Amino acid sequence: MKLISEIRLSDAVFAFYLLFIFSSTFSIALAQTSLGVSLFLFIILLIKNQFNPFNSILKRFYILIACFIIWQIISALSNPTPLSSLIAVKEAWLFIAVPIGIYLCKEKKYRQLLATGFGIGVLLLGLYCIFQFSFGVDWFRSKPLLPAPGFGYLVRGNFPHPLTFGNYFATASIFFITLFVSGKKNFTISYRSIFICAAILGGIATLFSFSRGSILAMVFGLLLLILIKSKRPILYALCFVLLTGSVTIFTPGFFDRIEKRMEREYNINDEMGRLYIWNSSLKLVKENPVLGVGNGNFAKEYAKHLPPDVEARKKHVHAHNDLINFAAVFGIPGMILYFLIWFELFRILWRKWKILPEETYNKSYILAAILGSVTFFVTSFTEATFVDEEVRQMLMFIWAIGLGSVYNNHKK
Repeated sequence: MKLISEIRLSDAVFAFYLLFIFSSTFSIALAQTSLGVSLFLFIILLIKNQFNPFNSILKRFYILIACFIIWQIISALSNPTPLSSLIAVKEAWLFIAVPIGIYLCKEKKYRQLLATGFGIGVLLLGLYCIFQFSFGVDWFRSKPLLPAPGFGYLVRGNFPHPLTFGNYFATASIFFITLFVSGKKNFTISYRSIFICAAILGGIATLFSFSRGSILAMVFGLLLLILIKSKRPILYALCFVLLTGSVTIFTPGFFDRIEKRMEREYNINDEMGRLYIWNSSLKLVKENPVLGVGNGNFAKEYAKHLPPDVEARKKHVHAHNDLINFAAVFGIPGMILYFLIWFELFRILWRKWKILPEETYNKSYILAAILGSVTFFVTSFTEATFVDEEVRQMLMFIWAIGLGSVYNNHKK
């Protein structure tokens, strides 16, 4: 009887976690509500089942996350607005999606269904974005879509901005194309069909966002997949680069848009350019190297380094680069802790992927988690992607599905 109740409780945790990752493709409110319910049920499960999610192989990873959160609290308490900064630390709760996901993803049936549910969400939103691009209709927001170069509209799904949308779907697309390529002996045709459709439609949606950082990150992820999985990596990589270049050049208005944007980005005197933003953000790091300006204070401190008559849209709320942003907000120690979390994640996943036999079920998920995470990390070079909760919550799932596959193979 006890076993039956634990199985039912696990199924309930799974159901709400599945709703969390499925709805993350279109609704941050529904996704985080579902995650909150899943967390409540997971705590009950831990009490009843005495499951220890902090496995030895993951212990250092969890310690680094804990240190990162503690440093955020220290930074908050040390700045002039401790209460508002402490409240802003609440976003760190999304890390909880990792241990819940690991608990579920160590079971093959849960892992496959979660990946499939995520894939169906990406697939459906990809179709919706083709509709958005073609007709400029947004069923869920009153703000009109911006026109795309040449023809069509910049898609954003149900997200507030095309860039956030592009970063989400670039990461998701690489995750699914990797599952499809590396899991050809591990998944049925039905599952692989969902994965490849999600990858293609996610990639198309990313292109239709016209977010150059997202597109470049997706291209980098595909190139890395070719180099890792192809038997003739150099030849295929060169063909891929030529094909990508051809598509970019002959897409109406795309090349002109990229060229104009790049001219602005490299203009040190343009307040909307990345070089200007990074340079101004680094001034905050220089002024507050240890504890930073505190969570929630970036915009106010950044504005002090702008001309007095600057437009409101040029008063940025983050540094458009995760590492610089965390250095400015939490100080250099906070940035180092953030980087170490990523380093430890890749160290765990890569070492386990290297030692597992070829074409094993877990190995496919681990590689998908690696390349999906790499794609996300590349998007963060030109955007503070980790600050975008829409993309960050999806990343936590990708971490969980990779680390759950590691946990499943770890011999205690």
